[in-house]
Amino acid sequence: MEFQIESLLSSRLFLQPQLVGDQVYFVSNLSGRLSLYRMNYGGSVPEPLLPQNISLPNPELIGGYAFRVVERIDKILVMIDKDGDEVYRPCLIPLEGGFPEPVYGEYFSHHRVHFNLYDEESGVAYFSSEDLDQPLPRHTLRTWTPARSNPSPVQNGAQPRWRTPPSTGR
Repeated sequence: MEFQIESLLSSRLFLQPQLVGDQVYFVSNLSGRLSLYRMNYGGSVPEPLLPQNISLPNPELIGGYAFRVVERIDKILVMIDKDGDEVYRPCLIPLEGGFPEPVYGEYFSHHRVHFNLYDEESGVAYFSSEDLDQPLPRHTLRTWTPARSNPSPVQNGAQPRWRTPPSTGR
């Protein structure tokens, strides 16, 4: 059996799918670089949600989520670095896509942040950082205010980088 090498080089990735209503959100390299897409659950043409010049990290390599749809605020929380520097920062985009806006401004500019867990019931996101001496705070996504200072189940370094995030049950 003969095949062309180009067919192997053009394989597409479909990573971290999340079903929200009748839309499927996922990371893919359909455009030649990893980006965020959505499409109808029953099938449709995938729509890019980020500008062409923004690439996402490979979710299998960053340790945690590359994105999560946060229905309660009609936004997508997405982890983005600046020009491939691997210093990931949490950003928000509308459900229809658009330009990412940093959630915490420049607070994380010198730390590689991982989006480890999102509790849909409480609306709390858990982040960890590779370069901070103390654990990062929990925040309520509805208001972006610090949550009570209960001990976080995900402390700085407590969750191995290779651990798969828990399923959302969808």
